[in-house]
Amino acid sequence: MPVMLNETERSCAKNIRLRLLLLILLASLAACSSQSPADKLHKELRTVVSWAATSRMVGEALQNGKVLQGYAARTFEAAGRNLQEESRTIDKSADIPAEERAGAQAQIARLEQIVGQLKSMVEGKDNAALSQQVEQLKVEEQSLKSSLRGDSSQP
Repeated sequence: MPVMLNETERSCAKNIRLRLLLLILLASLAACSSQSPADKLHKELRTVVSWAATSRMVGEALQNGKVLQGYAARTFEAAGRNLQEESRTIDKSADIPAEERAGAQAQIARLEQIVGQLKSMVEGKDNAALSQQVEQLKVEEQSLKSSLRGDSSQP
């Protein structure tokens, strides 16, 4: 029997689908142009920030009872897979300096860990710790955004 979503859940799902389509479009456009190493890293990190924001929004919606646990678990699973893919992409980019690659991968690894914990909490119905992980995700997201702003101000 299909699960019926209320208007808020449908709106949230639509928002996430639009974000995914935008990510695909951005990735397609970026693949067609040559980029400097800094631009490549910046592009990958923008995608990482987007997945962090998506995960945070779903976590907050779950806390507020606006999305179903199954939906949240699937979103966290997708976010985890895509974060791994971004980490692999950065790892394969030999033209990005090793120190910058290592820093980016460390940030992504922290996000992967948080998103993985969120997925486990949802699957185990451990709502008590959910709030703490959503807050930690918010901190990591802000840290990434700050580093992107800092990078863009450099010559």
